[in-house]
Amino acid sequence: MWVDKVKVIANKRGYSLKDIASLMDMSETNLYKCFKRGSIETKHLVKLANTLGISTTYFFDEESNTGHKAHAAGDRSVAVAGDGNFFSGDSQSKRDTAGVNKDSEKVKMLKQLLAEKERLLVEKEKLLEEKERVIKLLMGKR
Repeated sequence: MWVDKVKVIANKRGYSLKDIASLMDMSETNLYKCFKRGSIETKHLVKLANTLGISTTYFFDEESNTGHKAHAAGDRSVAVAGDGNFFSGDSQSKRDTAGVNKDSEKVKMLKQLLAEKERLLVEKEKLLEEKERVIKLLMGKR
């Protein structure tokens, strides 16, 4: 069920359900209601997928308990039979790709910043060692 999938992904990402609701601009109560019902509006599902950094098709790989069967096509279109709900994942796919590219750039930048901080830390440690050596020399002369 999609609720279980959300909980697994949220746990992996370190999000509480309260965090997810906040990131979705949705009240925690409404998110819990969706979980309890086992159904969610398409617009909220898209927001949820974006919040978790996954494709909306992730939720549609099996038949749900309600008997609605979802089909994910190769073009990332998703049709849900049973309730007449349909949405295209094509524009979602472009947003996912853009999001992945942005995330990759952010990760690359953060790695560079981390490497620079580590280099500066090593440099500062060397300066501290040198200062301690000078202090010992000066104290030894007294």
